[in-house]
Amino acid sequence: EHINQLKHWAQVAQRLTHGIKNPLTTVKLNAEELKHSLKENYKIQNQEIDEYIDAIISQVSKLKKMSDGFMRFVEFEKPDLKPTDLNKEIEELIPQWQPEKSAGIKINWELEKNLPQALIDRKQFEYALKNVFFNAVESMESGGTILISTHKVEIFVENDSSSVMENFVELQIRDTGNGIPAEYLEKVTQPYFTLNKAQGTGLGLSIVQKIMDSLGGQIDIYSDVKQGTTVTLRFKTKNGIPKDMVNV
Repeated sequence: EHINQLKHWAQVAQRLTHGIKNPLTTVKLNAEELKHSLKENYKIQNQEIDEYIDAIISQVSKLKKMSDGFMRFVEFEKPDLKPTDLNKEIEELIPQWQPEKSAGIKINWELEKNLPQALIDRKQFEYALKNVFFNAVESMESGGTILISTHKVEIFVENDSSSVMENFVELQIRDTGNGIPAEYLEKVTQPYFTLNKAQGTGLGLSIVQKIMDSLGGQIDIYSDVKQGTTVTLRFKTKNGIPKDMVNV
């Protein structure tokens, strides 16, 4: 009954959020057109007017970003789990983001060979990896190093009244950035909590947490202030989930 109530209110929230997106898009487009028209048609060059209009565009963009994030957060889509070569996946994704988004940042790799295939939903995995990667990038304003590593690990997992050993494929993203104060570590995966990110929505890591839960995986975050942060994502292997949940 509780789950059904959550689904009902999630659907209401989705419809409300979708309804908000269209007016936000209209406001943003009109503000951009007004700025262009003042300069091109009326030859008005005024710094104060630009600041006012740019503020409108910036805040509307932030609201739209929050709206998009909220839509993703309340989704109840069943993940499309498929056995995937995690090393190959991250080697294809990271270079797409690194050149233009992380100037002055060096990427180091420590990928374990012959990893078992991880069970992931590729779309959800890409979102989670991109969010964690850009958090690492944004924590190093003056440049630094990101170490991306993969491992096969065995972990005790609580199962009913006992603990069982399960195999996981572990992905770690370790940066040399600002780090997170200890008192905030338990809050960073909570919805709408953001730490010194002017453009942040506070939903990124909470969505990553939800993705990992839906995949039957785990997320751990370890951090030292001024030393850096390590985010660990653990994914179940092909042999760790019933066959009816896997799409080969």
